[in-house]
Amino acid sequence: MKKVLFFNLPVVDPSGFENLSLAPPFGIMYISSYAKEHADVQIQLADLSLQMKLDYHSGKETDYRTYFETFDKPDVLAISLMVGSSWNYFTKVVALCREMYPGTPIIVGGNHATGCCGYVLENGFADYVMCGEGEMGFLDYITTDKSPALIQGIYDWPKFQLVGPDERMVQLKKLNHMPDWSILDIPAYMDCGTGSDFYESDDDTVWWHVFTSRGCPCKCAYCAQTIVSKSFLRFYPNDKILDEMREMNRKYGVTGFHIADDMFNANKKRCMELLDGFMELREEFGDLKLSFGNGLYINCLDKEILDKMFEAGAIFIGFAPESGSPTTLKEIMRKDIDLERSSDLMQYVHQRDDVFSRTNIIIGLPRETKELLDETIDYITNLDADWLNINIYYPLPASPLYLELIEKGVIEDGPKLWANTIWRNRIFDMDGITAEEMNYTLNDLNLRLNFVENKNFKRGAYKKALHYFVALMKRVPGHIFAVYMAFKCYEALGMEEEAATTRATMVDWAKNHPYSQKLLKDHSHLLDMSLLEEA
Repeated sequence: MKKVLFFNLPVVDPSGFENLSLAPPFGIMYISSYAKEHADVQIQLADLSLQMKLDYHSGKETDYRTYFETFDKPDVLAISLMVGSSWNYFTKVVALCREMYPGTPIIVGGNHATGCCGYVLENGFADYVMCGEGEMGFLDYITTDKSPALIQGIYDWPKFQLVGPDERMVQLKKLNHMPDWSILDIPAYMDCGTGSDFYESDDDTVWWHVFTSRGCPCKCAYCAQTIVSKSFLRFYPNDKILDEMREMNRKYGVTGFHIADDMFNANKKRCMELLDGFMELREEFGDLKLSFGNGLYINCLDKEILDKMFEAGAIFIGFAPESGSPTTLKEIMRKDIDLERSSDLMQYVHQRDDVFSRTNIIIGLPRETKELLDETIDYITNLDADWLNINIYYPLPASPLYLELIEKGVIEDGPKLWANTIWRNRIFDMDGITAEEMNYTLNDLNLRLNFVENKNFKRGAYKKALHYFVALMKRVPGHIFAVYMAFKCYEALGMEEEAATTRATMVDWAKNHPYSQKLLKDHSHLLDMSLLEEA
């Protein structure tokens, strides 16, 4: 029996653990499920993402070696490298694995590993890289006697020449294997929080994540998903999805589910049937809350689908127009979005007090002129949405825009970029705009539109606006704009005691909290500073 030890890496540095909500490592769990179904194999999971958060909350630093020693000695070391921000953890794990398990092969997979396959191999960080979706390739790897480099989708060095990912999985029209939950410490995940944002209900709802489909048919220039799934969209059987949700409810009391698909509503008939199934679960459980924060394709979305989502228990709807400029969408992003339809549907959700909405926007793209950026700012300024998730363009390895910036010499392909670039912090200058200027633009835009000019506050929906501000006060202590707007909401609602307490917190933070002082130093022009003085 082959013994495989998988590694799930954190995606943020330790300072981010406080507010980090954990998402299960679905890629590893699907590979484990498929391998166990077809081979005699023992799968173990060194879940560093979970362990480091547990240790953080216990006030101690994770001892990698001691943690790794709790597992049986493996025959195969398999590391999931999904995002560039995990790079420093990745190199530390590789170095320790080479020391603790000399001669044991290391195979690396995941989105980021697929995008930077050549670099990983050339610099000795792995013996093999599994490109694309890994179930079939990994099964071949642990069961065949032939050279791993002869397996479709697996590459080694120095014979490396990237042809493409393993396409056997993406060509399947239906997916029948569900994730292997047995390798996961589910109660520990739930103790750490399995949410994905601060929109969740204020009650004791237990949340979990579910995929109902895999892949995305779009070919957006900023995204690298096409090198993983080749733009193929496939669906899991509805009955298996519903049974999985029933099992999570029976074992762990889960009544809140994050639908994590990239494109949940691509097939309307199937979407409506699944929503009918969710409605049955709502009746069975006595309660059901759903969040759709990831993948609703605007061009396939309509009010009939939204009404069914509301009826099924949706409390959060995410939209992703990504830009408010038709030119940016068409010529830079290569994304086909009906912006008028997007505005109409967002307004339809926004008017409900029992459902929260969020809009994803990317600014600072290559070739995005000031005029194009202003088009997007005008669009989102007039948009009816509960929250605007505005991010700076993040170069994803092997994506068309990433390759364009490499060719122009704007960025340098390698770990310095990968490990230090996140959606809300640019580290490189581009198109005459410095990183500092772009970061300031993002922060000022966020603070103005989400806080000072918050749409719910402006229309008098103070309780709905307050939900976000109070949640942010808890998650980000010192966020002076959150406490400022919470005070204004309490004041508008006539809640005098809460208003007085919140104002006292606001005054204290303004005087003493470093993060408040940083925000005020850069963005005080947005606030009525007299409110920050002691009454």
